[in-house]
Amino acid sequence: MKIILGNRFGIKKEKITILLDPIISDFHSFISHAHGDHSPIEIIKEPFATKETSALLKVSNPEFSFKEVSYNKKVKLDNFSFEFLNAGHILGSSQIYFEFDGFSLLYTGDINTKDTFLIKKAKPKEADILMIESTYGYPGYKFPNQEEVVNLFIKWVKNQLKKGYKVEIGAYQIGKAQEAIKILNEFGIVPKVTETIRRYSEVYKKFGIKLNYCSAKENCEDVLIKPVQLIRKSSSKVKTCVLTGWALFRKLNHLGFPISDHSDFYELLEYVKQVNPKKVIVVHGFTKEFAKEVRKRLRIDAIHLDESNPEISLKF
Repeated sequence: MKIILGNRFGIKKEKITILLDPIISDFHSFISHAHGDHSPIEIIKEPFATKETSALLKVSNPEFSFKEVSYNKKVKLDNFSFEFLNAGHILGSSQIYFEFDGFSLLYTGDINTKDTFLIKKAKPKEADILMIESTYGYPGYKFPNQEEVVNLFIKWVKNQLKKGYKVEIGAYQIGKAQEAIKILNEFGIVPKVTETIRRYSEVYKKFGIKLNYCSAKENCEDVLIKPVQLIRKSSSKVKTCVLTGWALFRKLNHLGFPISDHSDFYELLEYVKQVNPKKVIVVHGFTKEFAKEVRKRLRIDAIHLDESNPEISLKF
């Protein structure tokens, strides 16, 4: 069996080819969630995805089609079975659990092991092989208490409004934007949103998540949520901020609040410990650093998959 870097991530075992979050969907393809760095730009053969992920991806690609699956439903194919499990990251995000003849493999996608305002936390499932992301897997990366960060964010928003400023909030248009809406709603604020964010938010509402917002042209609060890449520097009339975990670890051009839908370094380590794998393959983020820490702290065999090490052979 081989784990391969290329068209994102692949698993090859005898006559089986499995693609994980491929750029071009073919063979047996699986999509963990709807963010652009995990979703396809071309579909040759329909990939498996949750109903929620399918709906989100069809907002920008209505011609795409998917084999839609539900959480916690085991599906059997030719020589293996799979099951989608909640990943705690965004709506529809999934860990994907595979069972082959004699061993199991768990692919995390992007994972979050703490509850957010919208999504319940991911729960680990024991597996022989764990393929895990490490977006915030650098040693020492630790998020502050999220409730405290949210309170600081709301206090800042209300202070700017009280002073007569308009407020613009930059957030990823799938996931973080909807969480920003929910947080503001919890504190009595109905924000405006851009058209793209509105369309994705409608999908969240379709799946039962209550969000209260209005379009950028409507007469609501002077708070606008827009894609993070469209945020400009604060001015004499508009005060801006961004919501991202990177606010804690990188110098940003804007005021940032580290509200994150990822697990930090210590949460990732605890997750690995609970999965209790025989082998860990780190596939995204701080791959070398996190693999090293898994070996050192947990005494579990771990290896990184990246451009310097694009193919891993396993015997099970």
